[in-house]
Amino acid sequence: MSTSRSGTQALNTSPQVVHPLGELARLACMSPSSLRQKFRVAYGKSLGHYQRECRMQCAQQALLQGMSIQQVAHRVGYAHACNFATAYRRHFGLSPQEARARFHETG
Repeated sequence: MSTSRSGTQALNTSPQVVHPLGELARLACMSPSSLRQKFRVAYGKSLGHYQRECRMQCAQQALLQGMSIQQVAHRVGYAHACNFATAYRRHFGLSPQEARARFHETG
C-alpha cells in the first residue's frame, strides 16, 4: 500500500510520538476512515496495534543495547517505567528485566 508508506515510516521512526489518525491520513493522502480500512487490509492489523509493535521492537533493541528501563520507557513514549514494563510483558511474555537477563545469558 504505497499511499501509507509515509505513515508507517512515521510510526517506525518515531515510536515515542503519538500519531493521530488525522495526521497519518494526511501523510497518506486519504481520509481517516479509508486509511484505517486500507491499513488493516494491507498489514492485517490496526494502526494502533502496528504502533505498539513498533514501540516494543524499539524498546527491545534499546534494552539489548544496555539502556536502563527508565531510559527505554521514555525513549518509546511512556511517562512511567511501570506502565512500560506492563506493556512490554504483555507484548513479549516476559518483563524487561527478564529479557535483558536472557540476552546476557545467551549473548
